Amino acid sequence: MAAPLVVVGSRFCVPYPYVLPLTFTTKLSGGCTVTDAGGAVVLQINVPLFRPCPRRVLLDPGRVPLLSVERKQGFGQASPVWHVFRGDRNNESDLLFTVNALSMRASRLHLNVFLAENTAQDVADFRIKGDFSRSCYFYLGNYSDVMIASMNHLDSFGRRMFGVSVFPQVDYAFITTLVVILCSLWG
Repeated sequence: MAAPLVVVGSRFCVPYPYVLPLTFTTKLSGGCTVTDAGGAVVLQINVPLFRPCPRRVLLDPGRVPLLSVERKQGFGQASPVWHVFRGDRNNESDLLFTVNALSMRASRLHLNVFLAENTAQDVADFRIKGDFSRSCYFYLGNYSDVMIASMNHLDSFGRRMFGVSVFPQVDYAFITTLVVILCSLWG
């Protein structure tokens, strides 16, 4: 991929493959901290404890809000839809992308990701396929075989750990947000 694939911000695109072992350490606040291989904080996720439908806020290492993630269950919808907004907001004008779960049998999944500009949502901008308990793959477009990242569930003695490989020039904050949504789908 020659041009950077930016969704959250260009500072999250690096020119080399970025292997990010994500360790979700639950905090008392109901959120978690995402660290890299060296233990440095990469992103933080805050989840208010006393909300019927938790809203997740992704923070950078300086605790500046990057994204807000909200689950919406529309009337007559069998599967949840996640809306991701820029910053700590939830206005439609700040919408970055939505994630629709097409299939979630056992731990098998197929999700479509639509950027905000794709209002028709006929063709997905990205898709996620795989088995949550083992490996998931992130693809560019609806019909493309161009993989942009992969995620492997790691054994970790009761802690949630994932090995996430983000391809060069792909926004790792975007991929991390998708992993957070996947974790939310499976508790």
